[in-house]
Amino acid sequence: MSKLHYDGSFVIEKENHYYRIVPLDMHILVVASVNKTAGVWGAYIGSVGGTNHKEEWRMVQDWGTKLAKHIAAAIFPELNKQFAYRE
Repeated sequence: MSKLHYDGSFVIEKENHYYRIVPLDMHILVVASVNKTAGVWGAYIGSVGGTNHKEEWRMVQDWGTKLAKHIAAAIFPELNKQFAYRE
């Protein structure tokens, strides 16, 4: 299931995982990955082609650079309040 937000971000929900994807621009995505069972989350940033964010986010999830907690918390404050950050 996917939901598009007013800022261009969108959410993907799968069984025990929740992903929130935020485009910083056409070619840079930030992906928050939440493991709902373990109650932890992490965030990754990476460059993409910019043609289809609904598919390109997976590349950032798999190969992106993990963000430091303070940066991830600034982008996803609601996740930081709900879950522990996966170091």
